[in-house]
Amino acid sequence: DFCFASIFSSRDIKKGERIKYKDLRLLRPGAKERGLEPKYMDLFKKYNIIAAKDIVKEEPISWEKIFNA
Repeated sequence: DFCFASIFSSRDIKKGERIKYKDLRLLRPGAKERGLEPKYMDLFKKYNIIAAKDIVKEEPISWEKIFNA
């Protein structure tokens, strides 16, 4: 079935490291876990968003990975 694109990492990102716009890509996850919606991509241009957890390449970017909840 059809699945919309969401935000994934384009490289390994360490906890405490800034996530830059160029570190992201839009992928269609299929059966995988989904990331944030594409409308949130610009947040990574406007703000210094720091990884709250280690993120591996092609892992979905979720709120839990960028904010300590």
